[in-house]
Amino acid sequence: MKRLSLVFAALLVACAVPGSPTTYGKPLGAYVPGELVVRWTAEADQPAVLARLGLIHLDGDGLTQRLGVPRGQELELAARLTQQLGVAVAEPNFVKRTQQAPGGFKLMLTPPDPAWPSMDIPVKGQAALWGIKAIRADQAWDVTAGSPDVEVATIDTGADMTHLGLAANLDAKNSLNLVERGSVVDDDFGHGTHVAGIIAATSDAAGMLGVAWKTRVMPIRVLGVDGTGSSYDTVSAIEYAVAHKARVINMSLGSPDHSEVEADAIAAAVAANVVVVAASGNEAVDGNYLEYPASYPGVVSVGAIGPDKKRAPFSNYNSFVTVCAPGVDILSTIPTRMNPSEPYGYLSGTSMASPMVAGVAALVIAAHPGWTAAQVIKQLRVTAQDLNPTTDDPGGYDIFFGSGLVNAAAAVR
Repeated sequence: MKRLSLVFAALLVACAVPGSPTTYGKPLGAYVPGELVVRWTAEADQPAVLARLGLIHLDGDGLTQRLGVPRGQELELAARLTQQLGVAVAEPNFVKRTQQAPGGFKLMLTPPDPAWPSMDIPVKGQAALWGIKAIRADQAWDVTAGSPDVEVATIDTGADMTHLGLAANLDAKNSLNLVERGSVVDDDFGHGTHVAGIIAATSDAAGMLGVAWKTRVMPIRVLGVDGTGSSYDTVSAIEYAVAHKARVINMSLGSPDHSEVEADAIAAAVAANVVVVAASGNEAVDGNYLEYPASYPGVVSVGAIGPDKKRAPFSNYNSFVTVCAPGVDILSTIPTRMNPSEPYGYLSGTSMASPMVAGVAALVIAAHPGWTAAQVIKQLRVTAQDLNPTTDDPGGYDIFFGSGLVNAAAAVR
């Protein structure tokens, strides 16, 4: 909030490659003006290269750094920087944004708003939590509801660290704010609190439980008050989550731009035995572009379904989709200040489907703590419910649902 005018005003006027198409309100090739991301090699003479090209070091004390460049010269200088000795990758600092569908929050009312029926027999005491039933999380709880030893990092807009239905499972000590560096984590957009609640909300007066309600969540804030951020901060967050022993990373964010630095960070996370989960994107009717990080190798890319178990109209489909999960009218926690009497609301998007799967991954790890990330991902796939049994693939795979609807009860057994 304090740095809105300094940081996210720049994001709102992000640059784009001239003539590029647009998607979900952002141009393809949207990047933060006046910035590059570079990954050096260990042999690089960094000061000499920066001086030679007239670049300014802005952030980062390791091999991955954020540089300042004259506005309008980002692509030219990225190309020149790539040719310098000691530079592994140089690229624009791409804009990232949430993967919630347009429309914003619908607040939960007391009693539950009749406009939002349960759509399925809800878990006792839970209002309209059709998603919990659809993925059979309530049956999985007979085996495990998660473990505080299993931590899920949410790379998002932060979290309401004082929410009565969430705070007990938030890792305040290891939370990180990369938007307002040096400040405690907060959530002035609401998306991150909703995502965290889907994973690990605890029972309170509203009777709402997350998929893995005994699991710990490490909120890392990379998206600001307008729901946007940068690939550099996303990479920093991935590296931080791995260093602080997260077993699962959820990223309900993305962009249509492939970042080599981001891809390398995810590859390193996968190599470190972390299950990386990301939203497949919401542009099925707006170009159906590949979204990143969901489309990097090794990532569990999650599509969204509605209560009818059909693909949500907005949900991207492609060969990278791994599994699907509920993503329409999902009830979860929202920042208390948004609705102090009932801080819960509904959102839709692959943003909501992704933490459903991250929560199931946390349940699987709690049930099988010795399993590798590859074993966990395989279990998610082989136990998923095939939603397109007419497919020719004997394994049930298709581009719309991946391996199918994630099944928590089968996955933990």
